Amino acid sequence: MNWRASSGIAIVLAMGTAPSLHAQTAGQTPADQATPSNEIGDIIVTARRVEERLQDIPLAVSAVSGTELQRQSVKDIRDLSATVPNMIIQQGNSDAQSAVVTIRGQSQSNVLLSVDSAVGVYVDNVNNPRSYGLRAGLVDIQRVEVLRGPQGTLYGRNTTGGAVSVFTQDPTPEVGASLQLTAGNYGAFNALGIFSAPIDEGVGVRFVAQYDKHNAYAKAPLSPGSRPNSSDGYYFRGKIKIDSGILKASLTGDIFNYKTGGVATKLTGLVNGTIAAVPGAVAPTVDNPTGAGPVVVLGGLGAREVQLEAGLPFTPAGLAAASALLQSYINKGDFHESWAGSPLGGRGKGGSLAMNIDLALSDYLTLRSISGFRHVYRLSPADNDGTPYLISTQPAGGVTDNFYSQEVQLLGGGEALNWVVGGFYSYENGIETARPQTNFLLGNRNTGINNNTATNSSYAFFGQGNYKITDALTITLGARWTRETKEVINRNSNLSAAGVLTCAITGAAAAAYLDTPGVCQATFKNSFSDPSWLASLKYAFSDDVNVYAKFSRSFRGGGQQLRATGANVATYLPFRPETVTEYEIGLKSQLFDRRVRLNLAAFLDNYSDVQRTINALVGGVGVSLVQNAAKARLWGIEGEADVRVAEGLTFSSAFGYLHPKYLSFADFSGPGATLRDRRNEDWPAPKLNFRVGGRYSIPTSAGDAALDLVYAWQSKQNMQPQGLARDQLTQRAYGLLSGRLSLNIDSLGMEVALFGRNLLDKDYYTAGISIEAVGFNMLEPGDPRTFGIQLTKKFGGI
Repeated sequence: MNWRASSGIAIVLAMGTAPSLHAQTAGQTPADQATPSNEIGDIIVTARRVEERLQDIPLAVSAVSGTELQRQSVKDIRDLSATVPNMIIQQGNSDAQSAVVTIRGQSQSNVLLSVDSAVGVYVDNVNNPRSYGLRAGLVDIQRVEVLRGPQGTLYGRNTTGGAVSVFTQDPTPEVGASLQLTAGNYGAFNALGIFSAPIDEGVGVRFVAQYDKHNAYAKAPLSPGSRPNSSDGYYFRGKIKIDSGILKASLTGDIFNYKTGGVATKLTGLVNGTIAAVPGAVAPTVDNPTGAGPVVVLGGLGAREVQLEAGLPFTPAGLAAASALLQSYINKGDFHESWAGSPLGGRGKGGSLAMNIDLALSDYLTLRSISGFRHVYRLSPADNDGTPYLISTQPAGGVTDNFYSQEVQLLGGGEALNWVVGGFYSYENGIETARPQTNFLLGNRNTGINNNTATNSSYAFFGQGNYKITDALTITLGARWTRETKEVINRNSNLSAAGVLTCAITGAAAAAYLDTPGVCQATFKNSFSDPSWLASLKYAFSDDVNVYAKFSRSFRGGGQQLRATGANVATYLPFRPETVTEYEIGLKSQLFDRRVRLNLAAFLDNYSDVQRTINALVGGVGVSLVQNAAKARLWGIEGEADVRVAEGLTFSSAFGYLHPKYLSFADFSGPGATLRDRRNEDWPAPKLNFRVGGRYSIPTSAGDAALDLVYAWQSKQNMQPQGLARDQLTQRAYGLLSGRLSLNIDSLGMEVALFGRNLLDKDYYTAGISIEAVGFNMLEPGDPRTFGIQLTKKFGGI
């Protein structure tokens, strides 16, 4: 490792591409690294904040270059699921603009400002605490690195699952540009322009502009003007980089603005619910002269809402008819057909800045600064029941969020010992609003008004060092201490049909929590602190084969109940941090004259205070509450292999297996309800996933032609495990096939490519909502088959 030379940016050659040159590292030229063309080249990553060979790192790390992302037709961050074992990236519930990243079964329980992610996402070394807008920026990328397992001793934020680091392309030493035009089915059109140029000795700039759109992926028979699962927007990025020898600095800024057509939803099933005091439900008696009594109805309160909206009589027969009417929408029509009343559109816009500075204080000492800022605005109305009835809708809702971070590191060392110490600080302030309507007519046309200000701050001190005990044996030790403060100002209220606004913090909760009696505002603030650590041993049998053992611990911060309402004091209690202690062993190897790269890892995670979300009905309004779910244990295995079969022919594969088990899990099925044993509940991640891919490239008279194919498969997954009707919420095992056929026309400096994703047109779900207290479960369809043609023209030295 070269701790001084690293600026956190390196050139990486992707797995499976079988390059003829090793990846270039600092201070080397391609001529220094020439290798036989039948070898798989080295991959240089900065997963531990310095430049290292991927094969030398005693961690489970995957790396994919920008070139490989294009060859796999990766369009946004969700598509990375097909590249890394035990990593699943899916759309957030009822939010087309967000993404939920799961690694080794660790996942974010809810996409709210008060809930931290279990997986850290970084762009040019700067943490993005919220997933809003991440789907827009995966363009002109140098590489993506994925670290699996608890992180904390080196990365800006503590996470229990891992970290995804995206590195944008640097300016080139020569003037260059490229233009890429893409057209496809569903009216898809994409225009991408890139310009790069030096502006002085050691100074260069690079600019990226993209316009991207596609029409609705789903039909909306009841709302002809709506465009569910459509997208239309633009993305701009600029980057300036300075390299004067002792000073390396880069500043990256981007902005994005996207409109979406709302999320398509499918009603997948109903559950029984009891309707009290139904006239005619029982025979009249002296004590009950009206004959009113309870009735168990499939669809519960949802069926009661349909009975009101459809004008059916409030009798057992009328409720049965309403239930049958509601049942008619279960999986109705084509798979990509949404029967929601109004799949409303949303909008996401914002921007970010990332500044990286490395100052060489000496040959063995470097001072590094990483500064970041991100602003996001998100508007995401939704219809959560997949029917034309007002059972669970959110006609308005959005987030405005600002995040600032600063990290300082001091790096040093020599041949035997290398170390880094530093500190990190972040501050986030945002406003999250929503207008949920649950059983609109049944609730006397009341609308919930969620209005919360969230303020999150964090600071940490850390250090990590590597010491070579012998030429073959290396020990790594790291530690971090973090303190976080989470504050929420709750102004939740209810709006009546007459326009009267009343506070949703009522009864005992109002007496306990309101900042000022009679004023609808309650402030909740807590601080959490915890240590993280890492210890590993690596033994190298040779330059191409080594084994390692790692012991690490990290945590995910606690938080506040952003959408708490009602009188129950316990509803407002904060949730604690969750912690993971992991034991991992692994093998890194390059075999058969470096024609084969094989990496394996096995891990055991002890998981405490697991954060889980429940969707409950509080005061007639559906709310999301986060609770700690006691203890769990997970173990799993992972593997990645790349094989250079012959000149121009390579294969790659990856697999992951996860075996989770709750050791104890008892929570409230709803505020005020009795405890429920949930130890046998499904884990919110598939147990098994694998990927196989291949690339065949041959020279032609025009230029190289290539065929790339990738098949990614995962086992069944319960999208909302807290629901009792598992069959209504579980996506069965499925696989997606993607491919790309390309031809380089050397005389024109152009590439022509045909591409397709989900080529077999597989129907599958990516997210869901379970509100069984209301009476239903819902899932959201994934993208259908998409295909198109892409033309890329390059000019100059890009």
